[in-house]
Formats: sequence, C-alpha cells, structure tokens
Amino acid sequence: MRIRVWLIFLLMLSTTQVLIAEPHKSGSKPSMRSSLVQGSSSAAISNQHAAGNVRQEFPGSKILSVKKMGSSGPPVYKIKTLSGSGVVKFVYVDGTSGEVFE
Repeated sequence: MRIRVWLIFLLMLSTTQVLIAEPHKSGSKPSMRSSLVQGSSSAAISNQHAAGNVRQEFPGSKILSVKKMGSSGPPVYKIKTLSGSGVVKFVYVDGTSGEVFE
C-alpha cells in the first residue's frame, strides 16, 4: 500500500514539473504562471525612491532597511524606520504610485 501511494505521488510530482518547465510556444496564449513569472509585478519606483518618500513623510526618521515584498500582486516596499525617539516602525510604500502607508 505504501509503495503504491509513493508511486502515485512521484508520478504526480513529475507530471507537475513537466507542465511548469514547458516553454511558452509562439502563437499560443501564455499561461497565468508564465505571466506572473515574467515580471508583472515590476515596480515603477526604485527602492531609493520609496525610501525618499518615507523620509519626506517622516522627517527625522532613519531608514534601517528596504525590502520589496512578494513576487506576485502589486509591488510593495516594506521599510523599517527608526524614529528620533528610538521607536522602530515598519512603513509600506506602493511600488507603482509611491504612496506611503502604515
């Protein structure tokens, strides 16, 4: 019984890898996965621009780190700040519009 379950699992796994690894053929419609992989979430603003927007919104705060979040969906930067009073806070910046939000 265990061997049968493992064989089915390995068969399913190998089939999945073949489907994902199959290249996009010209003339056919790209799959949802290929459009996500090809960078539909590229940011319109850079991480330096996002950090600059946070500096304008929170003057006197230091930027500790800037990270782009997630690989799918709209781009968002997660920025770790240190306020003048010593409080560490995370602030988020929309990667397309540059809007700062908490």
